[in-house]
Amino acid sequence: TLFVLVDGQQREPVKVSPMTVLSQAIGEMLQGKGKPSDPGSYELRMKKKAVDATLPVRFAGLQNRDTLELRF
Repeated sequence: TLFVLVDGQQREPVKVSPMTVLSQAIGEMLQGKGKPSDPGSYELRMKKKAVDATLPVRFAGLQNRDTLELRF
């Protein structure tokens, strides 16, 4: 499970497996919230460093319970 800060306020849990592509997991979470889920419309950051959303969780260097920041 990863956590995503949406708009710097809401902390949303996202269930992922090691081979889940980040853009797919984030897109599903955004569709549930009624926001645009186009991967080009947002940027993922962890500790002020950009995270490549085209990578699976395993290869993105993320661990369980990490918090990502979602910027539109």
